[in-house]
Amino acid sequence: MVRHSSWEVEGDPPPGGVGAVRRLGTKLMGSREQILEYDAPHYLAYTTLGRMPMRDYRAIVSCDPDGDGTRITWAGAFEPVVPGTGWLLTAILTMIVGGMAKRLARYSSANP
Repeated sequence: MVRHSSWEVEGDPPPGGVGAVRRLGTKLMGSREQILEYDAPHYLAYTTLGRMPMRDYRAIVSCDPDGDGTRITWAGAFEPVVPGTGWLLTAILTMIVGGMAKRLARYSSANP
């Protein structure tokens, strides 16, 4: 689902540090995220911007040494805009974020 990403605003340090805003998605549909915390290459916290089916979304991505590899933790929390839809939003996010995490794991393995 994420076929395109770009920096709308660069952060500190550029391009993807604190304060950065990135666009993700496709040409027809996408989201905007703002970087809240950044400690490359180990930790990133972000929130979504604009109209979404959820509010107060905040997520973290953490990459930590684990034996000969890396443990990737991707966790988030939100409140659904429409009560009772949290399970559906969780399923969709699990699919999207799970795919990204798998690609991150492949990249991490190829680029220690």
